[in-house]
Parts: sequence; structure tokens; C-alpha cells
Amino acid sequence: MGKKWCVGAFLTLIIAFMGLRTITQEESSLSATLKADYANFLAKEARVYADNFDYATALARVNQALVLQPENGILWALRGQVHLLLYEWMNALDDFNRAIELSPRYALAYFYRGNLHYILRDLESAKIDFTSYLTVAPNGNFATTARNSLVSIANEQNQ
Repeated sequence: MGKKWCVGAFLTLIIAFMGLRTITQEESSLSATLKADYANFLAKEARVYADNFDYATALARVNQALVLQPENGILWALRGQVHLLLYEWMNALDDFNRAIELSPRYALAYFYRGNLHYILRDLESAKIDFTSYLTVAPNGNFATTARNSLVSIANEQNQ
């Protein structure tokens, strides 16, 4: 396929998501790659909005991305992170559970769910999640934090 078609299809998809018109049957069969690229773009936008404390817009962007890729565990984990920022604990938990179900090797989902379990004072579940994070990513960016959290949990359980 030529560049013109890809650009046109991408613009059609953007216009449809902006609500300016509906997608036709032919347009709905856009390539998985194009949908994935646009979902990644929306996820990056969601992160920028979250970093700027605009959590409602961040949530809207990640929801749009999930329409395109409902089986993407990383997107579910991202939405869980936004729910954490909004203090929507149960929504966050549901999203992290879905992320782990779809992408069991995505370490950050375990880490964030472990933090949520810790907030909710479910120390056993937090311990399991931090251990799972370390199993999947023993040298990951949050490995030291996960190890420290496990020590804190052990200390709290021994008191």
C-alpha cells in the first residue's frame, strides 16, 4: 500500500475518533498496524496529560486507545495508573487485573497492583505482586522499590 493510502486512512481514523463522522464498513477494516500506531499515539498523549495533572483527559485518551486495542494489556495497565491518580481504587484494581490477564509478563502491572494492594492494606496480595514483579523483572526500574516494599510488609506482619 502506498503512503497516500496510509495517510488518508490515518486521517479518516482520526476524524472518526473526533466524532466528526462515522467510519464506513470499508474503513473499519484498516490495518492492525495503523490501529496500533494510533493507539500508541493516544497512550503517549494520555501520559502527557497525566504528567500535567489533567487526569480526565488522560483517561479519555487511554479509553480511546482501548477501543482500538482492547486486548492490549499495557493499555489496561496505563488506564489503571490513571485510575490510581484519580483515587479510583476499584477501577484501578479491575484494570490491573485485566492487564495481567492479557499480558502476564508485563512487570509494571504487578508493581502498580502491588502498590494498590498495599494502599488497601491487603498485605498478602501486595507481597505476591511485588514478588511477581521481581520474578518478571528482577533488574527492572522498580526492583529496588519492590524489594524494599517486601521488607516493609514483612516488618509490618511481624509486629
